Amino acid sequence: MEKSYSRDEILKNSIILVGPAGVGKTVVSKRLSFQMDYPVICLDMLRHCPRDINVIVEKKDNLEEELYRIAVKTKDSGFLAKEDEGKVEYLKNEIWITNSQIKMRKLLPNLQNYEDMGFTGKVSNYLRDNFGPKAWHFYQKQFENELLSSVLKQINEPCIIDTGGGMAISLDSDYEKLKTNFLSLDKELYEKYFNEDKIGFKHIVEALKPFKKVVALQLPSNYKNSMSGARAAKDPLNEAFIMSNQYNEIAKQIVNTDGLIEENIVNEEALNNIVSQIIDKKNRIKK
Repeated sequence: MEKSYSRDEILKNSIILVGPAGVGKTVVSKRLSFQMDYPVICLDMLRHCPRDINVIVEKKDNLEEELYRIAVKTKDSGFLAKEDEGKVEYLKNEIWITNSQIKMRKLLPNLQNYEDMGFTGKVSNYLRDNFGPKAWHFYQKQFENELLSSVLKQINEPCIIDTGGGMAISLDSDYEKLKTNFLSLDKELYEKYFNEDKIGFKHIVEALKPFKKVVALQLPSNYKNSMSGARAAKDPLNEAFIMSNQYNEIAKQIVNTDGLIEENIVNEEALNNIVSQIIDKKNRIKK
């Protein structure tokens, strides 16, 4: 018989990880999940996740079939064909994503994805291509806030929640400038595709406030010069996200991830130390 949890237990025991891209939220989430036996909810994977779980299962089966085809081909020839070199890691990653989506859909069967909320890919791409990444995030923000709020309301057991790099950030002052720009250039586009009531940092604060364990994972100060910080340095919005200081504003605990990943390899000692800090109340760094 499955255990039933009260809302208070969920608010007290769930762990919400916030922080920029490349800080190690995925790695830390997996280890926390293993040690605490809590499911992982990755918000980025839910943006466009199909409502019908059978659609995800079919996609996973097709990916596994393609990976198997390459494995057979490689075994027969004795080497991995050049045209398949980039496919293997891609397929493995996509299979991991679809497996994760299946698990999350079982936990959140009624959760709307972006398309259900009114998201339009053409508008998102148009804004990114013509006005830059902050404009893209401005449009995304209304859907991010709704997704974050919906997930936190719908979970019915303690979870490890990976918010991705942008879900816990709202660049409100930049959005005000972009709004003025959009209204002067294309008022109809703005009024049709932007819902101001759902945009803003206040929505993130409100959604996270009841949860007791909101953990900000922090990049080391020299991340731009380290091999392990390559992904973090590459993300076009990361610097703006970090400079906003909003991760720290909403966090109940701050943990530095220095040394977690070196040359694409996870440092187990550093990972264990980070996880211990999060789980052990005595080691918490309060704001």
